[in-house]
Amino acid sequence: MTIKSLLIGSAAAIVAVSTAQAADAIVAADPEPVQYVQVCDAFGDGFFYIPGTETCLKFSGYVQAQAQYVSTDNTPATSDTTFTNEARLQIEAKSDSEIGTIASTMRLTAGSSVAGGAGDFTVDRANISIGDGNVLNVGLNGSIYDFSPVGEQSFIASGAGGQQVMYTVAADSATFAVQVVATEDGAKVSGDVVGKMTFSAGDISVAAAVGYAGNEVSGERTGARVDVAYMGFAAHYDWSQDANSGSFGSGYTHVYGVAYAFDASDKLNIALAADMADGFAGNAAQDAVALSANATYTIVENLTVAARVIYTDYNTAHPTADTTALRFRLKRSF
Repeated sequence: MTIKSLLIGSAAAIVAVSTAQAADAIVAADPEPVQYVQVCDAFGDGFFYIPGTETCLKFSGYVQAQAQYVSTDNTPATSDTTFTNEARLQIEAKSDSEIGTIASTMRLTAGSSVAGGAGDFTVDRANISIGDGNVLNVGLNGSIYDFSPVGEQSFIASGAGGQQVMYTVAADSATFAVQVVATEDGAKVSGDVVGKMTFSAGDISVAAAVGYAGNEVSGERTGARVDVAYMGFAAHYDWSQDANSGSFGSGYTHVYGVAYAFDASDKLNIALAADMADGFAGNAAQDAVALSANATYTIVENLTVAARVIYTDYNTAHPTADTTALRFRLKRSF
């Protein structure tokens, strides 16, 4: 056998073995396609499509730490310092349909303090809305009666939150809403009814509401309020049928307020407010005045620190009950 014949034979043997081994090789399957999260810009910032669906989802909320010092002009004077925090998570889901936008909102809130320990999360919003412009909302929600010019003013009555049905009609520059809220007072279930109108034209905006509540336990309560705002200036009036606290009852018959909010810089906002209340339990001797200032500074985007001071002065009926409160908040929103 020549060297040439030996080399040819060896090459043929190697090819044969390689072919046999290739027949038994495992071929990897093609990877499954990956569904990347896509931005949904149909409903505003922060929404994204749930993979494989046409539903858009958004997570938002905040974590807040607060310290507050309150001094009361008693004899002897007393003071108290509290430390609290609050966490909130809100989940929104929206999608288009032949009957308009279908939206659902769920919100969980928890608060705690050094003295009271950690608090459990509670669901304070869980509702479904249907429509665009004219919207039907059903479920657990707050009261549309709760609003004020600068967000934090004194002596203002609040509406009741709970299971509600609300219908909102939107016009070119105005909205009209009617809300019925079912609440419990002891063993009785009552219905709070609120009607609200908002209007805007240029730099002027007006919000007005009237509410009614009542059952066999607490009796009837009626309240009304109106806010007018113009270029940072605002005026507020709140009326309650009686001085009872609760839905539409602030403890006073009349509450008057003025406020001014402005941006001192691109990061610092200052809000000033003055409020006067009279007719406490039908007793004019228990009128009160409150002055407050709030400064909010944006450290970086979505991280703010705020300081608020409020002085409340009671007339001669409570000469030693005047209070001064100083509050600091650090808030991270997302």
